[in-house]
Amino acid sequence: SIGSAIGALGIGLTVFLATYQNQLVTVICLCICGVGFALYQPSNSRAIILGAPVERSGSASGIEATARNLGQTLGGALVGICFHLFHENGAHYALMLAAGTALAAALINATKACIVKG
Repeated sequence: SIGSAIGALGIGLTVFLATYQNQLVTVICLCICGVGFALYQPSNSRAIILGAPVERSGSASGIEATARNLGQTLGGALVGICFHLFHENGAHYALMLAAGTALAAALINATKACIVKG
């Protein structure tokens, strides 16, 4: 959940700091986002694969890959919709949507971690 929170922070910073039109600031914000997702994805994949019985680990891996590709496809479609609806402000609204989604994922992961730890 720490990785998804860092990813959400990076996207959120990009939304609010990109208005300064400074490319270095945008690159730093996107690097924070990348570090967050790099911390999140391996541990999430590990939990999914280890959560399945050994004889079903191949199926679990396939389902995980399908879910990841579905999420990427839906994300791309939503970005396209944002550009269609908001024209030159489409990138800003797409980043706001991504930040909200990443924040929701971080909150779900944190809640799940609290429930599992008891």
